Amino acid sequence: MGLRSRLRGEAGVDLRTGVFLALLALALLFGGGGVRYGLANGTVQLAALGAFLVYATDIGRAIRVAPSAFVALVILTLAIPLIQLVPLPYGVWRELPARQLVAETLVMVGHGDAFFPVSVDRARTLTALLALIPALAFCIAILAPYRDKPARWLQLWLLAIVVMGLLNFAAGALQLLLNNGPLNPYPVIVQSRLYGFFASHNTSGLLFVIAFCALYGLKSRRTEPGVAVQRKILIGACAAVFVLGTILTQSRSSIALLSLPLAAFAIRSILLARRGEKSLNYKAIGLLAVSGAIVAVVLVLNPRIQATWERFNDLDDARPAVWEDTRSGIERYWPVGAGTGTFDEVFQLEESLETLHPLKAGRAHSEYLEILLESGLFGGLMILAWLVFLLWRAGKIPRLQRPDGAVAAALGVLSILLQATLDYPLRNQTMICVAAVLVALLVARTQKHEGRVS
Repeated sequence: MGLRSRLRGEAGVDLRTGVFLALLALALLFGGGGVRYGLANGTVQLAALGAFLVYATDIGRAIRVAPSAFVALVILTLAIPLIQLVPLPYGVWRELPARQLVAETLVMVGHGDAFFPVSVDRARTLTALLALIPALAFCIAILAPYRDKPARWLQLWLLAIVVMGLLNFAAGALQLLLNNGPLNPYPVIVQSRLYGFFASHNTSGLLFVIAFCALYGLKSRRTEPGVAVQRKILIGACAAVFVLGTILTQSRSSIALLSLPLAAFAIRSILLARRGEKSLNYKAIGLLAVSGAIVAVVLVLNPRIQATWERFNDLDDARPAVWEDTRSGIERYWPVGAGTGTFDEVFQLEESLETLHPLKAGRAHSEYLEILLESGLFGGLMILAWLVFLLWRAGKIPRLQRPDGAVAAALGVLSILLQATLDYPLRNQTMICVAAVLVALLVARTQKHEGRVS
């Protein structure tokens, strides 16, 4: 049997699945630079739109299959920037918070009868709306057909994330060998950091953490001892690569998040040992401890790794000052917000002289605060609704007979949510796509029939 037939039979890899896996690869190659790289992001969005058109019939099926709460949340997320783009009469628009001064200026120049949207920058809000197209495409691609696919088909998406992590490490390692020179697709801020396909070392580190979490959900149907040992060795090697890659990014938040997959693997091993499904191999543990000690010594002596530990010694950070000024902006534009994607335009007016920093703060360095400034009360309700929904789906995991895939997806989502308190992972097209895949996998894995069958 050929490789193509085996993939189709075992994992349900057909042409449709291949198209969306290729779209995920495209997102990794071109989507890591943020809003400043519109042409690169546009490439991903156009490809996603093309997939929409080719597989348009999946949209209705996904709506029927997905939970009603999930469909409602997706509609709410899309509706916020859409509503912010609707032109309003001047008499209505001028009454919105923080628009009075601009309104008076418009009257002075003879445009007092013009129509204006809620967003203070229509182009930025439209850009933010277009960034959601690939995310919507992946949700539909995973949810629409999953009932007709074998269980390994859902694992295939976790495997795709693992491959993304390995490719990111390979690209980043090659960049470091060449001293972060011409192979970097984006400007390099610190020469000693691993960036891979991303402009931000924090997002690169987060991808490694998510890929590590995805390893938790990978299982083989074959139970032969040799195959099981090979699988464990392969997973262990990938885990070591992701840990090393995270450390090399020098991202403190990502290094802290490594505790999530490490704890998950440790807890699973302990539970399996207690149930007698496997015994603790003390020789293997001793060998692992010795190997770990040797690796630790090498890491400590490595100058690039030393630069990472030095960042933990210097916890002086400009984020609290940015957060304080962002809260001022939230109050100014409350409750409607300034418009999705407009943070950079409005924050420069909010930055106080007391907290002025030599570097320009183009982001709030907190996804939640940035959403509140841009979308006000409605953005806050959206955040709360998504958190409640994700907790609800995660609460179904203990009732599943095969929970590993759902746990892996939940850990990946949790990693994004936690880093979002200190950074802005969802302002990155690649990470938006990865987040959509994880959420869709969590929803698919925790559907009723998933826990009932086998």
